[in-house]
Amino acid sequence: MRSYLSRFPEAMAMITVFNLAFVVPTLASNLITNGSFEEGNFTGTGVDPTFTRIAPSSSDLTGWTVGGSGVDWHNSDVMNSPIEGEFVLDLNLDGASSGTL
Repeated sequence: MRSYLSRFPEAMAMITVFNLAFVVPTLASNLITNGSFEEGNFTGTGVDPTFTRIAPSSSDLTGWTVGGSGVDWHNSDVMNSPIEGEFVLDLNLDGASSGTL
């Protein structure tokens, strides 16, 4: 009969395999939320309905924290076709200052 301690390496190996197979892929799949900038409160501006100006610390762009001077969030009516979806993000606010995510 094997002692409890002699089974410890086998138990640790099974736990490691379980974590690698199920837990780690789940965590890795959620690194980026809203990567194509499709979700959020896109309202357009009063002057131009094709973009929304997002101020620093705003929660308008789902899954992202806006910093710097802010960003412009454009729909595809003005900007060249996005790689995916309908929206693009312009980090060069007004062509003069920089925003960050």
